[in-house]
Amino acid sequence: MVERKPSEIRKDALAGHVRIRARLGAMRHQCQRLREGERAALAPLRTHAESLLDALLDHLALEHRELLPALRETPGFGQVRVEELLELHAEQRGVVTETVERLRAEPGDLAGCAEEVLALIDRLRHDLVWEDRELLDPEVLRDDPIDVSLTS
Repeated sequence: MVERKPSEIRKDALAGHVRIRARLGAMRHQCQRLREGERAALAPLRTHAESLLDALLDHLALEHRELLPALRETPGFGQVRVEELLELHAEQRGVVTETVERLRAEPGDLAGCAEEVLALIDRLRHDLVWEDRELLDPEVLRDDPIDVSLTS
């Protein structure tokens, strides 16, 4: 297996975040319709949520397969932070899976359902911003762990 550069892993992880954000945006739109009492928004919301779960699972697999090993090699990152990321991923997987299951069960309270999904969307968006900043920044995940830049 050819080892990939951290910058290549970063690029793929960020692309995964873009795909997830797109699905979250589509879900937000359907939630707004549900808040207004449009039961017809439930089917597209369910479809978008299932698509989100698929995209999230694919993305987490990439991060576990490639990002986590790269982070373990990153000076100062440490196993404790890797374990924290694994816990975060388990929580994300669980909460999105639960949401998909609730949507499949034909919720009676549309407004309450919409609020729960909106809270999930906000949480995942927050998590993505954190990952972008704390894990995928070029100063964290570097091709060259030694700073060879010349500063004046």
